[in-house]
Amino acid sequence: MMKNFKRKKKPEVRITTAVRFPPGLHERLKVAARERDLSVNWLVNRALEEFLDRLVPAAELTLTTPSRPVGHQHGQGNEKDEV
Repeated sequence: MMKNFKRKKKPEVRITTAVRFPPGLHERLKVAARERDLSVNWLVNRALEEFLDRLVPAAELTLTTPSRPVGHQHGQGNEKDEV
């Protein structure tokens, strides 16, 4: 009789990258990871996933345009400047 072997899940490919943090933020990150017995890597990955999941899609952003033409400076032109 043949045994049922469970296939091991292939580990997810990981990419190494460099990120620069201000010293204070880096210290906070290390402390938060240490206090929770987590790796800094795990904490950063989790935080970034959660942030990106909550981020408003770019297509849904409302872009604003200046009320005056670009390059128009206060007091120039023929029209009266509104205050």
